[in-house]
Formats: sequence, structure tokens, C-alpha cells
Amino acid sequence: MRRLIAAITCQLAVSSGAALAQPSAADPDCLTITQASAATYMISNAACPDQSVLASIELSGGAADVARCFTKKIRTQISIASETAAPVINYQCIEGAPGCSVEALHGMFPECHAG
Repeated sequence: MRRLIAAITCQLAVSSGAALAQPSAADPDCLTITQASAATYMISNAACPDQSVLASIELSGGAADVARCFTKKIRTQISIASETAAPVINYQCIEGAPGCSVEALHGMFPECHAG
């Protein structure tokens, strides 16, 4: 399921919370992933604090190699439990920017569930 659309680059930024330059609405890099505990990850929106970010997030299924995908709106941060691997952000955009809506993300990733 990873990289379903070759033209979409993963906007994943794994960091310790370092400040990032303000991204544009068309090409955001707002979200960071950090590991909070052995099986918990935080996805934070520290780089775009005045914006809500829509993201298509994928979780590895582990031994069965079945991935779960969901669409989430992140204003500040969310916590995700995953014992097998860190979540992967397949795509992110600033909500309300041209082409950035839940419907648009579902069109790009129809297998993802709204969250």
C-alpha cells in the first residue's frame, strides 16, 4: 500500500521537535513523528500551529504484512499505538488549501478510513 501514488512524496519528518521553517500550503511539512514509548507514537503539528493538517497515515500490520490506513485531521497532536513499526505519513496537506479536503484524500487513498 505504501507509495500508492508515485507522484506523491512522503512528507514524513521524524524529529525531536526541532523548529522547522513555515511550509507553504501547497507543499507542507507540518507533521513530525516521535516515539513516546515502546508501542506509542506521537504525530505532532508543531510547524503549522495555526493550521489543521489532513494526513493519510499508514500502520504496518506486522507478521501478516497487512497495513491499515486512515485519514486524520491533526490540529495539535495525536497519539497512535503501534507495536510493530512507526506510522508512516503517506500524504499531508493544510486543510482548506486547494485540493486538500477529506474527500480529496479519500480519492487519492480510497482504502483509508476517516478518523
